[in-house]
Amino acid sequence: MILKKILITGSSGYIGACLSKFLEKKFDVFTLDKNKKKNFIKKKNKNFFICNIVNKNKLEKILIRVKPDVVVHLAGKSTINENIKESKYYSDNVKATSNLIDLMEKLNIKNIIFSSTAAVYTKKKNKIKETDKLGPISSYGKTKLDAEKLLKKN
Repeated sequence: MILKKILITGSSGYIGACLSKFLEKKFDVFTLDKNKKKNFIKKKNKNFFICNIVNKNKLEKILIRVKPDVVVHLAGKSTINENIKESKYYSDNVKATSNLIDLMEKLNIKNIIFSSTAAVYTKKKNKIKETDKLGPISSYGKTKLDAEKLLKKN
């Protein structure tokens, strides 16, 4: 399979902005974020969409228009801050991922790359390995683990 179109969610964050700049040298890159104000790379992007992927209808219109070969899913509430309500983490990390999965399945988009976090593992002093025990201690880690489980199930 030859990849031509890549859609990056959470593209105004640092990783998304750097990744889109790197990938646009070889691919047709489309970027999506719920806001434009924090874009780390100052550049006009004709392939940029403003959309909170919790908004399933708007997300569906974008996916139909772009028809990506792969989605790089970086969007979500990423700050570990227990003052943020758990419902906000759930909405931005689990509900948004669920919407994306549902629409990708509906529109026959088969490839996704998901960015998770070390916060899904139990706390330890040594270097974390993917085989380590899962056991998030923050709302952020719990919702990222829930999003991982959704992806594995589908």
